Amino acid sequence: MAALLTLGAFPGRSDPPSSGVRLESLTRAYLGVAYRRDPLGEESGPDRDPLYRRDAVDCQTFVEQVLAEYLSPDHPPARADLVRIRYRDATVAFNSRRHFCVPDWFAPDFPAHEITSAVGLAATRTLRRTLTPRKYLPGLDAAAYPVSVRTVTVKYLPSTLAHSWAPQIPSGTIVMLLGDRPGIVISHMGWAFQTPAGCMLRHASDRRGRVVDEPLERFLRSHRRMIGAVLMRAGKSAR
Repeated sequence: MAALLTLGAFPGRSDPPSSGVRLESLTRAYLGVAYRRDPLGEESGPDRDPLYRRDAVDCQTFVEQVLAEYLSPDHPPARADLVRIRYRDATVAFNSRRHFCVPDWFAPDFPAHEITSAVGLAATRTLRRTLTPRKYLPGLDAAAYPVSVRTVTVKYLPSTLAHSWAPQIPSGTIVMLLGDRPGIVISHMGWAFQTPAGCMLRHASDRRGRVVDEPLERFLRSHRRMIGAVLMRAGKSAR
């Protein structure tokens, strides 16, 4: 990857100036790690995969684990740090997992905040979509999950305008990419970092089978079904 640019804190937020540098270091350690779909679980019940692992990630667990590593003073991160990211009410159970990052990651107790509109300004658009959790997770207990069908409204930045907003993304931002499939909002995600070569997306790629760096705008051009992006930063908003 090209050298990281030095960026200050995002205006109006609690992010320290060093946050992007530290997140770049944490994510860099995953470059080349194998892609495996759904590699984490509850170690019991319907998904017996481990709670934490470094030998394989998918796009979402890559973001979740790095976020836990960033927020935790321990290495590997304390179980409690990963649990509060991946589960509602700190309850380790399949039906308590935050399966759908939109809207689950917008909950007040989630340790990140949205910055989509603040970055995109006039480029920001609004999407309404009805989620069908059981369509994508047939084993989900509808009685235990908060809502089996729900309509969400989310702010996003259109892929067609990426040339205007991608250069404005602060390094160390979580980029969640909207797909065009009905019933679900986010289809892919990764971390964005500004470099002399432009905005890079560091992500767990199923196509390439590992964690890689790829120019964000090039990625969007080659994945036409990704219609836009939702942006989040680690930590709570200062507002």
